[in-house]
Amino acid sequence: MTVPSLDLDQAPFAIAISVKYKPMVYIVDPDNAHCNAIASLFDRLGSRSIIFHSGEDLLEQMAHQRIDGCVLSEINLPGMSGLELLDELRAQNASVPFIILTADPEVKLAVAAFHQNVSGYLIKPVAERELAKSVERALKISNAEESSMH
Repeated sequence: MTVPSLDLDQAPFAIAISVKYKPMVYIVDPDNAHCNAIASLFDRLGSRSIIFHSGEDLLEQMAHQRIDGCVLSEINLPGMSGLELLDELRAQNASVPFIILTADPEVKLAVAAFHQNVSGYLIKPVAERELAKSVERALKISNAEESSMH
């Protein structure tokens, strides 16, 4: 099976995620091909990723582990929505960067997402460069906030 590329312009680029360790990218999306394309992108950039097909899957599999990295979540998931997943993570005191991906550019969803302090809101299809830069920016901000608290 060929994994579709997310890059619309197919322009070559290199983005180094500049943190001391290779962060985990938690991909939450019911579309397996989309998940694989995102995972492939971050693999090429030297980051690790793990795929979940629902918010409940992420919460269940990560129940006894610290979520350390960045969550990329579709807003429309089976079961709980991406925003409900974000609420649950925040309730567990997880301050992990959280980026919403959606094919539904409804304004009220974007407003709700930003009221919940998401790190980014991207409309599918998203170019690889934009996705990688969004994750890099979210991780830098998160690392700066953690450093200022210590």
